[in-house]
Amino acid sequence: MRWEDERYVRLYTRDTPEWCVLSWEARAFWALLLRAVDRAGVLPVGKAGLAGVAAMLRMPPDVVECAVAELVEDGCLVEAEGALVVRNYVEAQNARASDKARQQASRERARDDAASRPVTRRHTPSQPVTPNCAVPSPAQPSPEKHEAAAPPAGATAPPGSAGNNPGTTQEPPDGTERVYDRWRELWHPKAGPLDEKRRKLIRARLRERTVDQLLDSLAGWKHDPWPDRPRQAALKILLRDAEQVDRGLDLFARAGGPAPPPPEPEPCVACGKPAAVKPLTSEPSCVGCFAAWLPVARERGLPDRGPEFDAGFAEWAATRRGAA
Repeated sequence: MRWEDERYVRLYTRDTPEWCVLSWEARAFWALLLRAVDRAGVLPVGKAGLAGVAAMLRMPPDVVECAVAELVEDGCLVEAEGALVVRNYVEAQNARASDKARQQASRERARDDAASRPVTRRHTPSQPVTPNCAVPSPAQPSPEKHEAAAPPAGATAPPGSAGNNPGTTQEPPDGTERVYDRWRELWHPKAGPLDEKRRKLIRARLRERTVDQLLDSLAGWKHDPWPDRPRQAALKILLRDAEQVDRGLDLFARAGGPAPPPPEPEPCVACGKPAAVKPLTSEPSCVGCFAAWLPVARERGLPDRGPEFDAGFAEWAATRRGAA
């Protein structure tokens, strides 16, 4: 490889808290996405949608769908009309590193700032004057005092206290975990753990609606007739505000209850695996076989879509199925 003639992109290595809470699907997809976008940070999706993105990045489609939803919710990725857009891509790729002197000065300032922070040090423990003295030292509380200070069994701890950590508070369960688990079960089973951002969003809705209403609203969106709803089912979308929750409740009421289980996908005509949810050809096909057929179709001079493309795929699939 001629390094001087190859295009490269920057992948920043600092592990920020926002990066660390992302799922492994989102982190893996992000690294491959940066290699695929153009110099403006745009990746055209095309008619195949996320299935085409999965084929280009050679990733499983369910991983891509989960990663895109999580990154869109995080705000670093935008789903535009027919394209995925990486926010701040141009600025991140064109940022100029400071020279050596400025870097050294920055490190020195960071060191001085860290050194100037007050550090509370504990006192050196006092040594007993008489070794093995039978009388306990006043500095060591006796077990009897500990027992006397401990609250009796069944007593209620005062507000604001939590065991031996007076600086923490034990929050009562408020249904936040139930709502988040329901969202993951219905929409994104591979989503990461509940973070503070999502927790605040759910609690904001719980101040306006009950837990059961949020659960029914999340289930109601399963009946949304919009075909792109599965791709637009991030938590911040479904629980955007009270009006959005009411829309989900309306869908739930009109459907008469929870959504039925999704139908089993048809098998791919080439390999027998479950076909993609969004049709890629006139015959049921999975993303892997579709990605394998594309270069064959181009070698034969076939168009990317249309009857000739579909007929060629059916012939190629039959040959592949016979060989298997």
